[in-house]
Amino acid sequence: INFGDSRYNCEELQSLGFSNIVELPIVLDLSKFIQKNIGTRKTNSEEKKIIFVGRLAPNKKQDDLIRFAKIYKDSFGRNFKLWILGNCSQELTGYKEELEYMIDFYGLKNNVTISNFISDEDLIDHYLTADLFLSMSEHEGFCVPLIESMYFSVPILAFDSSAVANTLDNS
Repeated sequence: INFGDSRYNCEELQSLGFSNIVELPIVLDLSKFIQKNIGTRKTNSEEKKIIFVGRLAPNKKQDDLIRFAKIYKDSFGRNFKLWILGNCSQELTGYKEELEYMIDFYGLKNNVTISNFISDEDLIDHYLTADLFLSMSEHEGFCVPLIESMYFSVPILAFDSSAVANTLDNS
């Protein structure tokens, strides 16, 4: 038996010649959110807050998020913040440096922040104060942050690639 954690991953396995494939969905433990006594969302209409949650990697297209931030700033002004929340593995520090260079080059130091590891409490705060979850990722096998965004009622704008539509139930 071969397992995939989403319909997309099962189809990908099948296309690679595997057979006897069973979907074994990811089990999400949302208790870390429930136990924190989550209150109401508290967005600030003065400054729009856009978030992306996921590890730093070229296929996640954080570089496109920064390009989006540049276009947003040029079109709508400076009153927004893009938070790129996710760890960077040692072998991808060059990609992180490229992202930091882009932020500097486009004059976005006051608008774009790349985090390192954050606590569950900080993650909850980001979800509670976000106006939008934005993903330009080119490959998602499932994408847990989409489920987390829905849990917190954060509107989602995501590039329709890989398993994104399946995770969002085709919305």
